[in-house]
Amino acid sequence: MKVERARRAIRVFFLVRNLVLTLNGEVETQLPLTNPQSCVQIDQALDLSISRCVSKPHELNNH
Repeated sequence: MKVERARRAIRVFFLVRNLVLTLNGEVETQLPLTNPQSCVQIDQALDLSISRCVSKPHELNNH
């Protein structure tokens, strides 16, 4: 119940934030918090090979 309430509150916050930005004619400049270019894009294939998915911790920074 608490988790669902928290999710709903977060959702409402983002909806109200979007509404305020839209009504003020402002452009979103702070979200998303990550760089979209570093995320997997919809038209990209994921490399799910075993060697890629099961790496030693010191190898993760090299990929």
